[in-house]
Amino acid sequence: MTAAASLATVANDLGEHRVLSAPQMSDLELVGLARDGDHGAFHVLFQRHESRVYALAMRLLRNPEWARDAVQESFIKAYRALRKFEGRSAFGTWMYRLTYNQCLDMRRADKSGRYDEWEEERFALDEADGPAAAALASEIPAPDEVAERGELREQIAKAVEALPDTLRETLVMREYDGLAYSEIAKLQKIPKGTVMSRLFHARKRLQEVLTEQGIRPSTGRDDD
Repeated sequence: MTAAASLATVANDLGEHRVLSAPQMSDLELVGLARDGDHGAFHVLFQRHESRVYALAMRLLRNPEWARDAVQESFIKAYRALRKFEGRSAFGTWMYRLTYNQCLDMRRADKSGRYDEWEEERFALDEADGPAAAALASEIPAPDEVAERGELREQIAKAVEALPDTLRETLVMREYDGLAYSEIAKLQKIPKGTVMSRLFHARKRLQEVLTEQGIRPSTGRDDD
């Protein structure tokens, strides 16, 4: 059963929902309707944000079944906590945070040892943080500057996938999900300087891959 089907089952258990005639409504408007018992409104929210949080769950868990479970559980938690959602951040950001925390909980609960390497990498990188590394973060070009070249996209994707979990997660949050340093720091519960340091290490490794391909990226700029 897919996450969408599972969530639909939950919605049906809560009661029948009407189909919205205004899919152009904002997330905040839909949240207001969902709070008042409109399960159709919440279903629209699910459709809008499911693919993004599923991609996040896959990056964190690397297991389709676990990722679907994480998405399902995160949306169920969101539904139950709608009245606590104050709108100070976007609904999508809130869902991203719920899913990220759900995935971390699942990783901590896993006893197979598959995530031990992630913890070792995290501590090793945190110890390496410092002003010099943070300052260099803005001097390494973002991967999308060269990824636009079609012949390199596959190599870039493989290089990103091969990064240690800590680096890959931080890089993807910044470069692909567009999160600000402060948002990444809050999600990962680390200082902003650590975020910058991890980005530096990740970009440096990607730059090395590009250099091996005979490409010398020009110096980029990070404006956050």
